[in-house]
Amino acid sequence: MLTVEQIRSWPVNEHGWHVSPAGKHVKLGNDCTLGDDCKLGDDCTLGDYCTLGDGCMFGQSPIYIIGTRYFVAYAGDDLVKSGCITKPISWWLENVERCAQEHGYTPTQQKEYRLHVEHVAAWMRLYGYLESKGKRDE
Repeated sequence: MLTVEQIRSWPVNEHGWHVSPAGKHVKLGNDCTLGDDCKLGDDCTLGDYCTLGDGCMFGQSPIYIIGTRYFVAYAGDDLVKSGCITKPISWWLENVERCAQEHGYTPTQQKEYRLHVEHVAAWMRLYGYLESKGKRDE
């Protein structure tokens, strides 16, 4: 498996993509962390401060939404990350407004982040990331 450091050692093309010796293209954001045995599909882009857990695999770039305060992103398995908080999607669906309120979000921002979490949940359902491993579309 490749590390972030190995990927960053590849040459960068005119569009900012790291190009592997086999011609694969990868774009990693700042402070991106990849877990052990993490596999990414071709032409994958990962945003700043992205963390992907051990054994994660993507056939497409994971969803990453930039909101008015923080990002909301798929983080592997059934996990979603926003800012420094990583929790299962079920937790986010139950607690997004309360969490946003506790962190000083305005009522409008609380509604915004509800929409972001619901969008990530819909994306997870679409690509089978809410199903057990092995049933996902590749």
